[in-house]
Amino acid sequence: MRRTVGLWLVALIPVLLVMLAGCGGVSSNAAQSSPTAPAAPAGALQGSRWRLQSMGARGAEKTVEGTAPLLLQFEAGGKVSGSGGCNTFGGTYKVSGPNLTISELVSTLRACTDETIGEQESRYLKALQQVTRFTLAGDSLMIEYGEGQTVLNFVRVSS
Repeated sequence: MRRTVGLWLVALIPVLLVMLAGCGGVSSNAAQSSPTAPAAPAGALQGSRWRLQSMGARGAEKTVEGTAPLLLQFEAGGKVSGSGGCNTFGGTYKVSGPNLTISELVSTLRACTDETIGEQESRYLKALQQVTRFTLAGDSLMIEYGEGQTVLNFVRVSS
């Protein structure tokens, strides 16, 4: 009887190991298929120009005010430029998969005659310096900033 139990255990151990390995594979595949946006191809932003439509807390974004467009252009060589409504700006950007950083941002120092537009421009420029991720879908670009709970929503501008 003891020998039969020993043989039974020897046969059962490989089956249990295969089952455990299979469970591990399911878990890792589930993690890989999370509902995140697919990464844009390298260079997807280069040469594109965008107009900001809204910004703010995800799901409660506020529409851009004023008549002057708030623009963002991704240029060759990792350069970024645009307009905040009163001032123009420039800097650098880097894309790594869905991750985006904008740095070394500098702008002109023209005073805004409309205080509301000036405050909006300040929020826009500050948000650009806190960019973390982006999602590109056709003619729409969503950029997350801060902790990812706030977004900038853009529409493509034709050249």
